[in-house]
Amino acid sequence: MRGGDYSMHDDKLNSYVFCMMKKNNLMNDDGVFNKDAAMAKVGDDIKDVVSKAIDTCLKETADTNEEKAFKYLKCYHKERP
Repeated sequence: MRGGDYSMHDDKLNSYVFCMMKKNNLMNDDGVFNKDAAMAKVGDDIKDVVSKAIDTCLKETADTNEEKAFKYLKCYHKERP
């Protein structure tokens, strides 16, 4: 995933990303994103930009919570400030 190369992802990577997002309180077990927790991790100078990136990425749809977490990460990497 370094450098934005997401071509080698699989179910194990999706599960890992979902697990890490849960561990960092960014998603719950039901795959619901915790925007407040995410925003608490960024500096005031970029909150507006990050908020817009998050909103864009939360529009991603997926069949599983694991895939949803991976798609969110991929999108955020593209949209991030």
